[in-house]
Amino acid sequence: MTSFDHMIVVHNSKATHATRAQRLAVQARELLNAERYDELDLAKTALSHSAALEIFEGAGPGTLLCVGGGDGTVGSVVNALLGSDVLKQHNQKAVIFPLWGGNVNDLAVMLNGLIRTNQLSATMRQARPVMIQPIKIRMQLPNGQVRERLAVSYVGFGLSAHTLWVMEDSAHDRTKLQERSSVHRTYNEFRDMIHIWKTAPSFKMSTADKKHAMYELLFINGSRIARVDRIPNTLTTPKYYRVGIKDRTHLASHVARTLAGQTTGVHSSDVFRFMLESETRCQADGEIHYIEPGTEVEVSMSEQAFCALSRRLSDQKKGDAS
Repeated sequence: MTSFDHMIVVHNSKATHATRAQRLAVQARELLNAERYDELDLAKTALSHSAALEIFEGAGPGTLLCVGGGDGTVGSVVNALLGSDVLKQHNQKAVIFPLWGGNVNDLAVMLNGLIRTNQLSATMRQARPVMIQPIKIRMQLPNGQVRERLAVSYVGFGLSAHTLWVMEDSAHDRTKLQERSSVHRTYNEFRDMIHIWKTAPSFKMSTADKKHAMYELLFINGSRIARVDRIPNTLTTPKYYRVGIKDRTHLASHVARTLAGQTTGVHSSDVFRFMLESETRCQADGEIHYIEPGTEVEVSMSEQAFCALSRRLSDQKKGDAS
């Protein structure tokens, strides 16, 4: 087991699987038996708060930073570490360990497989730190304002962001869904998603050579399908998969190929630039943003990297379904 003398637990008590993440954090603390321990609940204290920065200022290569949330929470932590003007390079070397606290948990699965609590001790014993470069998104708005964000797993423009936005809208009655069985809840959410896909609008964009009508434009860091052990997990390779989906027929073909374990999209490290000709929404690791027409977008691999604890990548296997 990699030695750590400091443990930080950053969790979101409102996350989908917050209870599970907190239980895993307790187990990790018992296994690690670190000399120093800090805890931060993002439902109560923002990452930009002085209390959070004070905790991160005490981090370093000997710190295991357990994140009890999904991809959005992990992404926020990575942005706080790498994008801070206050934190030093020493602080940024803390080792991130995602604890499967969200809904999909792409990064946690790519790093360490699907979660089964009785495997946590084996995962921590076998895992080693690996360096991962996130995707960098730079957007220049029509008014000249520039926004930048890092995405640890994926960035989507169009369908995926629109779907999340509708599902998370206040009109989506979560209370009734929670009162039903998990089977009914899954059925209703799947039915809602199919309806959203059928009615989702396309958006227009232009590159240097021509204009495009697009249904979904997706940039993936690593291979999200690696969880089923069909496509090599390329998370430590400084390249992204770019997938452009022009219509619903193309979407069906893409889903079928993905489920069959076939690589889709362009694997590239190039900077991809485009301008939005119509409004759309963007989601980075599940965090949704409205993007107005005339916004210039630049997607690339970040020159910065973060350190993560991984069993699947440290032993150079494709990944397993455990």
